[in-house]
Amino acid sequence: AAEAAEASPETREQKMANALKLVIDLVKGPVGVDDREGLPDHVDTLANSLVAKGELAARDMLKVMCNMMRITSDLHLEAQMSKGQAAIETLFFTYADLATDVLMIVQYRADGRATVAAVMLAVLAFSLIVQAFSGHVLGQGK
Repeated sequence: AAEAAEASPETREQKMANALKLVIDLVKGPVGVDDREGLPDHVDTLANSLVAKGELAARDMLKVMCNMMRITSDLHLEAQMSKGQAAIETLFFTYADLATDVLMIVQYRADGRATVAAVMLAVLAFSLIVQAFSGHVLGQGK
């Protein structure tokens, strides 16, 4: 019975590799890249269920958990970096759009189309005021 509970080294390595794959799928899958709140509990539940099913030896659980921490940390860092990059891109395009709007207003004014320039300026000002008011009311920046 003791021999049946103890897996061969090759089988143990395969089981540990399978456990790590399941964890990586868990981290990238249902938990999601942006949702890291319950990840330690998810990983603990997964590892315990693998041990309970006999798919992972209890003595190999610590080794798998240590490898999971590194993988999870790498994925978390990758997610944070992609969030920062997305924010910078959004900020860049927002300011570029604002700059082109201002340049269009200046160009219309220079071409003697003051009415069109005034309308564009009014629309732009209204948009910025609504955004500022919405951000303030919804608590953005607190």
